[in-house]
Amino acid sequence: MKKRLRSVLALLAVLWMFFPLHASGLPGYAPKNTGIIVFADLKRISDSRLVRKIFSKNPELREIRNGIDQEIREQFNAEPEELFDSEVCAFIDVIAPDDIGCQIFFVNHPGRAKKIFDFAAAAGRNSGNPAFFVGKTGDVPFVRNEKWILLQTDPRTLQFSFSGNDPARFVPLTKTASLLAGEIDTGALLGIAVDLAKVPVPDDLQQDENFKEMLRGLVKVTFHFTEKDDTLVFRTVAVYRDEKSAAKAKAAADRLNEAVQKTLSGSAGENDRLPSQLQKLTVSDTMTLDGVRLTGTSVIDRDLAIGFIRALFVKKAE
Repeated sequence: MKKRLRSVLALLAVLWMFFPLHASGLPGYAPKNTGIIVFADLKRISDSRLVRKIFSKNPELREIRNGIDQEIREQFNAEPEELFDSEVCAFIDVIAPDDIGCQIFFVNHPGRAKKIFDFAAAAGRNSGNPAFFVGKTGDVPFVRNEKWILLQTDPRTLQFSFSGNDPARFVPLTKTASLLAGEIDTGALLGIAVDLAKVPVPDDLQQDENFKEMLRGLVKVTFHFTEKDDTLVFRTVAVYRDEKSAAKAKAAADRLNEAVQKTLSGSAGENDRLPSQLQKLTVSDTMTLDGVRLTGTSVIDRDLAIGFIRALFVKKAE
């Protein structure tokens, strides 16, 4: 087993010498068995005016953020802005409902990957876990235990891997022609793509009257969060196996959206049972159908989005 691991890590080291990771192309490295891709631009999120305003207007959240910043300075000997100047991409393989494997790639633009790697190595050594191991393949260091492996491939890049119920292992990284990867917009704050052929939909959701018509014939779906001017934009793109399925899904989505809007703009008595921020929440929705692609876009006013987030995360009543 140890000999096989060294061979795999050596292969990875060679691959990275000739095919270094470029952050904007991260989704393109999705392994063929990937069912879910999650891409996050940490710098865009950290620099977001919405995020900054959330923290500036909430002393409770600002205190949490200040504590995190202090921990970063003390534990990593780095400024928070250095570590947040990064992109992260996770490739999730749903092996079974209770068993998933995952490859996570972290690219730090200022080249501070070693600080994170050293922190993980020190934490592992102090854990007392006899399965924890620190090693090298060529010039590439790695740390591992029985469930996960972390590899620092270059000053900018970390690869973290866990393999569900199986022993931890690395999958050699190669550029692929994954159709799912092509659905991710790396210009977004956050993007999620799901391949329904590889990720089973829960039975209760398939039977739900609100959603079952929208799930019939659904091949893949993506979710993206972006900012535009003073709004938060949430975009969903659902791809269906044929135009008939897509048209039926649009009709069902329109009915559901109409019901939601009716609830939000209901009588005063009904609204009294909703959180105060939700009562004020107004959403401008559009739903377009282009062949087999159904796109829904929700544009949420920045201040209302902040109020809604405060209702979720801040206990203090307003």
